[in-house]
Amino acid sequence: PGPIHDGTSWTSAFTTLPPALIAATFGDQVWVADGTYRPTADADRALSFFLVDGVEMYGGFAGGEFSLFQRNIANHPAILSGDIGVPGLATDNSYHVIFANSLIGGSTIVDGFTITGGRADGPGQTNGGGMTLGSANPVFRNCRVVGNSASASGGGVSCISSLDATFINCDIVNNQAPSGAGLEFQNSGPVLVNCRLIGNVAIAGGGGARFLGSFPTLVNCEIRNNRVSSGGTLFGQGGGMLVANNSIASVTNCTIAGNGADDGGGVLIANSASVSLMNGIVYHNAAVGETGQAAQIRTISGGTVTANRSCVQGLVGALGGVGNIASDPQFDGQFVADPFAFTEAPARLRPGSPCIDAGSVTGLPADDYDLDGDLDFSEPIPFDGRGTARRFDDTVVADTGSGGAPVVDMGANEFSRGALILVDANASGAKTGVTWADAYTDLQEALAQMNDPDFGPGEIWVATGTYRPDESDRAASFDLFIDARLFGGFAGGESARRFRDPRANPTILSGDIGVPNDKGDNSFHVLRADGASISGSTI
Repeated sequence: PGPIHDGTSWTSAFTTLPPALIAATFGDQVWVADGTYRPTADADRALSFFLVDGVEMYGGFAGGEFSLFQRNIANHPAILSGDIGVPGLATDNSYHVIFANSLIGGSTIVDGFTITGGRADGPGQTNGGGMTLGSANPVFRNCRVVGNSASASGGGVSCISSLDATFINCDIVNNQAPSGAGLEFQNSGPVLVNCRLIGNVAIAGGGGARFLGSFPTLVNCEIRNNRVSSGGTLFGQGGGMLVANNSIASVTNCTIAGNGADDGGGVLIANSASVSLMNGIVYHNAAVGETGQAAQIRTISGGTVTANRSCVQGLVGALGGVGNIASDPQFDGQFVADPFAFTEAPARLRPGSPCIDAGSVTGLPADDYDLDGDLDFSEPIPFDGRGTARRFDDTVVADTGSGGAPVVDMGANEFSRGALILVDANASGAKTGVTWADAYTDLQEALAQMNDPDFGPGEIWVATGTYRPDESDRAASFDLFIDARLFGGFAGGESARRFRDPRANPTILSGDIGVPNDKGDNSFHVLRADGASISGSTI
């Protein structure tokens, strides 16, 4: 007899995903190893990956793991592809890669997948190429929705009548549709936290997202380089976002930049819809015949906007709030202010930006989704859009925001004065700590920079290896001061903290100095910390 594929172990794993979803019931987890998975082996475009209520799906495994903490999404991508039929031919692709109906509740999780190749262009199948959610409320984490299309709306995601579909740490990139190219929500209350909507293209309205009759909440999101265009010319409405039809949108610590449309390059608010903007940046968006504030945020047909502690290009008046500014946010050199350009590099602030320490601490939402895993759901959200500390006090600039130090920045990504330092014992580069290739090889050098008052607290990422405070001085320790954070468990090369794997990449802080294995000459204290945190290391 041939091998048994019943999904009960890695050796007897299902080789395709649909049978696993058929077998799964409420409370089950489905672990998916790296590879490309399709909804069907034949050419039936109407078939999708049908989510199962209460089932948690996790990608990013190599195969053989026994814990979720062992997976590595970056190194072991699990791809859900609609490229059925003739390989590389889009016209016969699945209408929807993922489908969820009203039976799907908030205990259904999809975590660690790339969702691509959906093409919703059939009879009655014109919305949601990447996924279509009908009165469904699943949670998507650490997913990429890329390269999908629809002939009507929601190239990446279409969501209708869903109470609280949730997206955390998700990338919605390079999707296309006439309206709502990245995301389309109708009569829904979606939550987007630490998400990036980049490079999506519509031809009518809502390049990044379109919200109709909806109540979206966006936190720490980047909406960049999306556009509404036709024939190489800006067209339509709402390059970054179109908010309409009595929608009420809450937008906190988001960066909306480099988008373009004929009308409302950044955000268009129409038909009695309203947007509340807190700690935001809306800048460098383009609109035909519009300059200043109107190119960034435009209201028509009873639409309204209220902004607080936000940076809006061409600001006219106070936009109904306090603490707003019009100064250039001074993004770093990786940002491209062109709706026809594309880069996934984060829009970060340069030193001296007027947006640094200029937001409102009390305007931060609670950590409702426990992003740091400490079970404190009432604390202010702890991370920014890149997964680094949300509040960093830049001691070089004066605080112009409110709420007490450390004052939060405006925008999705918190400025840190060189706050991310990389350490890898095996690095062979310039030892600047800026890139993995040029990482410090000595942890003490990184700590010296971290503890410099002109540098300020931040994060150190340490690759696998053994690190000692000194060669022979027993009084030497690894010293971490207030608000410093040290994270181990990296292989080297990761771009986000969520990709580290402390079990597979052990980081060891050892006091075994002097004669190896002679405890008599070991360090008095391996680590000394005052108000700091350390994670993913063995001491």
